[in-house]
Amino acid sequence: MDILKNISPRKLGIVFILFFFCLTASESFTQDLEKVFSASYIYEKKGDYASAIIEIMDVYVSDSYQMNTRLGWLNYLAGNFTESRQYYGKSINLKPGALEPKFGYANTSASLGNWDDAMEQYFEILKIDPNNTFASFRLGMIYYNREDYSKAFALFEKVANFYPLDFDSNLMLGWTYWRLGKNSEAKEMFKIALLISPGNASANEGLSLIK
Repeated sequence: MDILKNISPRKLGIVFILFFFCLTASESFTQDLEKVFSASYIYEKKGDYASAIIEIMDVYVSDSYQMNTRLGWLNYLAGNFTESRQYYGKSINLKPGALEPKFGYANTSASLGNWDDAMEQYFEILKIDPNNTFASFRLGMIYYNREDYSKAFALFEKVANFYPLDFDSNLMLGWTYWRLGKNSEAKEMFKIALLISPGNASANEGLSLIK
């Protein structure tokens, strides 16, 4: 390393001392952070979300993906949906390719009734992972509730093609077919749903509507 040849032995010694000091401080902070996260998990299991949040906030660093995502989750559990969205939003900015904060942001947006924001995140997830069945199904449910049955059908069908024995997608295909006036197809889907979940009330209700 040619650059070190131009540094006096005394200054070089100081550089190494500072380097090892920073390294030791970093290791110490990591160990302390592990204890903080561990304590927050214990509080979470007890349902004491406020204390779990305080544990993280006491050492909060704004550019930490882990802290922001953890705070997003804890605030969501505590019902602090606006705060949860803020932390998940920071996580998204820190790691744009990560899916978990996008799901978290979508969940809190849905809890606040901001369905357009939730949809935006599901679209972003599907850009990164086009075959993500969780995003596809949840987006399908939004379209279904908005009575856009054609778009809902395409998404439910996509999930069912990947997981033919998935109860939720088969059930919703049944209801979507029924909404589209395709009774024979709806009947078949409700029957499949009942094979997966015998006696299911929603599937039986769907069958009762088909003459």
